[in-house]
Amino acid sequence: MADKLDPIRIIRLPNVQSHESRDSGKVSDHQLPEQLAVMYACLNTGDMDRARRIFITLHKNNPDDMLVLGDIRMHNSFIESYMNASPSPRTKEALKWFELLSSKYSVKPDLTSFAILIRGFIKMDSMHLAKVMMIEMQRAGFTVEDLRGCPDLQVEDVKMIDTVARLLMPVSAHIAPLTPEPISSEPSSEFVEVNPVKNFNNETVIGVKLMRNTLDALNLKNLTHFERQQKLEEKSYQAALDRMEYERTNMPDQLNVQPLRTYLWRWHQELKA
Repeated sequence: MADKLDPIRIIRLPNVQSHESRDSGKVSDHQLPEQLAVMYACLNTGDMDRARRIFITLHKNNPDDMLVLGDIRMHNSFIESYMNASPSPRTKEALKWFELLSSKYSVKPDLTSFAILIRGFIKMDSMHLAKVMMIEMQRAGFTVEDLRGCPDLQVEDVKMIDTVARLLMPVSAHIAPLTPEPISSEPSSEFVEVNPVKNFNNETVIGVKLMRNTLDALNLKNLTHFERQQKLEEKSYQAALDRMEYERTNMPDQLNVQPLRTYLWRWHQELKA
């Protein structure tokens, strides 16, 4: 006769706390460092898509932890990895990440953020984009001298940055004066500095949007040179309107120049003719 089966034993599972839902997806404290280590390893090996998925998951499921751990250094690592991607830099992703720093992640770009992008555009021989980013850097409150002293830049990087900085100089600075100028007692910088803009965290970075739109136009296929140039002019025109609209809202009412919009539109139509 077969042996009798053991009586069934009921095992009581521990109660799940209300703040630890099984389907919440929250990473435990001891798993969080492991996930971050994997994320940084993906950044170092160029697996940007996987690194981004890990970051988004942690930011969604562990928001309190990421407010502490997800500082500007982590975001700069993503921007730098995108700019150094092979076989070619992923500039659109880098600019998109930079644009979302303040609006989505509540992180303010630092000097290194701008240095990474400016250096990357210079290495791509995109001097115009580097110049636009340098202007945005100055609007954020940083100077060219600050950029020169950035510890993340090498000596050769500083030399290339000086080349772009000269593009910010007024035309008169490139022409030797015919008459001697009075010597000022106050030291002056050879580069033009742009006054910082207040509330940078709440602004739309118009220069960054212009660069993204320019890259979009350049990547369009099946366009003739004329059609591509027309697209670039339209993007530049829209950026000029956006900048003018932002500056108009910050002017006193008596300084608003509405006819300028009409003039710009007429000028744009003449370009298309």
